[in-house]
Amino acid sequence: MARSMTRSETGLIVVVASVVFGLGGLLSGCGKSEAPAGKGQPPPVQQQALQQVQPQAQPAAQAQAPVQATTEPPAQPDTPAAAQAPPAPVVEHKEIAPNKVRGKIIDTGWKLYVVRSRDTGKKYSFAVGRVTEYSSRKRLREGDEITVRYEHERGRLVALHIQIH
Repeated sequence: MARSMTRSETGLIVVVASVVFGLGGLLSGCGKSEAPAGKGQPPPVQQQALQQVQPQAQPAAQAQAPVQATTEPPAQPDTPAAAQAPPAPVVEHKEIAPNKVRGKIIDTGWKLYVVRSRDTGKKYSFAVGRVTEYSSRKRLREGDEITVRYEHERGRLVALHIQIH
């Protein structure tokens, strides 16, 4: 199968031929050829080396045969299909509003309610006192569903308004 040589391959062959045939002076620029070379043409001595090294062209009878397309089954993956599924999108759970939580009372204490958020599952401890307003005058117990509007005060959460559901 014959193919034409690229410029870099031709240059490599010139270097190899010059070393083999003792033409190293031409490549380093130390020696001059007897006849001036044309622009873009190698000196005559290098042309002789190229003619000896370059392969002869093959006849057309030995031309390249067309490549037959093979139908192979696709390679089976070595991992199960479930492992190749794309990862599920990350769903960010947020509260119903900034500084507002809806959830269930899981613990009560003296001036304190602990609420588990219905949306995120986080636990919040709310301080209650004189500023806390209630939407219903019912006494709060564990298990009651409430919505709390709060603010941050001195590093703790203070309930401003509690709505009982």
